[in-house]
Amino acid sequence: MVEVAASKGVTISAPSDGFVSFFNSPYHPHIKQAALDIYTSSRQFGSEAPSPVKGKVRKLYPFEPPVPKWFNAPKTEYMILIECSENPEVWAKILHIQPSVKEGDEIDVGTPLGCFIRDGFFHPWTDPHMHIELRSRSDPIRATGGYPLVPAITNTYYVDGELEEKEAYSGRVVGLGERYALVELQAPFTYLEPFFGICGVIGDEFGLVDGGLPHYQWAGLLHKKGSKLSSDVKLLNTTIGRVQASKSWAVFLTCEDFKIMLEDLICVGLSCYLNLRREKLVKIILPKGSNLQVDRKVELKLTRGGVGFVEHLHQVFEGLVEHDIFSKTLLRDRRRSITSILKSL
Repeated sequence: MVEVAASKGVTISAPSDGFVSFFNSPYHPHIKQAALDIYTSSRQFGSEAPSPVKGKVRKLYPFEPPVPKWFNAPKTEYMILIECSENPEVWAKILHIQPSVKEGDEIDVGTPLGCFIRDGFFHPWTDPHMHIELRSRSDPIRATGGYPLVPAITNTYYVDGELEEKEAYSGRVVGLGERYALVELQAPFTYLEPFFGICGVIGDEFGLVDGGLPHYQWAGLLHKKGSKLSSDVKLLNTTIGRVQASKSWAVFLTCEDFKIMLEDLICVGLSCYLNLRREKLVKIILPKGSNLQVDRKVELKLTRGGVGFVEHLHQVFEGLVEHDIFSKTLLRDRRRSITSILKSL
């Protein structure tokens, strides 16, 4: 297990062969930098979920998650609430796990909490993961109110690959999931210890892109503390968004309209994560009916513009979700809401 984040004297750890994300989510705790998603390398529902904190299980709180349209999911989920040993005034709130632990159990970092489940918070391309927030023991359950998290970044950083201008980037499909492809990409990646991910550029500086682009409409770029920053963020030589807020370790952007082409296939989006292994992988969300095969060589290209941002998202999600954050009437309002939240941080 590797330390990846902290708040209020409590550290959060993740499997050393897994990956994490602060910002690859449409939900408000992530936009407010108060949540972290932790993934294991297996990408399998039903696999074991190791505890990210040390402490005591105080409560297993049952609740009804949203009902998904496109797959079967449990009607009841359990929120696992753990009193953290490093600071007993802080409780960890953990979701998306069928618990095997019981109330009163003492657990260590890495102790199995249960198994990963698929629930109505997920989209078809969402991999199994746990969602964790650190919260006051007097307010552990609400949807908002978690403490802001800070990533455990050290001073070691470098770019793996040349920051040269190219029209397209070659790669190879190494894995397929429901509605996505994992592509080993010959493109610049950044190591910002302990994280490794695709390289974004802001001004003359570089960093790690973390987010779902452009489908979740926003993302973050982790960078070396003290970097000199500008207003536009580029990925694969294409402007992908405009900075709305910044902290000493990251900038937060709303997405511009751009198109993702994998060969002649127009894709839904890029899912960018913080890998804990130095793997040059990108996750590309595919349209329905694509026929990619493992080991196929491909070229990835980003281009600006298209049918318009809101119309693009409507095309992506129409018929996929009901009463969700991506309904046509909510898209424009949601974009304004994200911008407002980011600017208030």
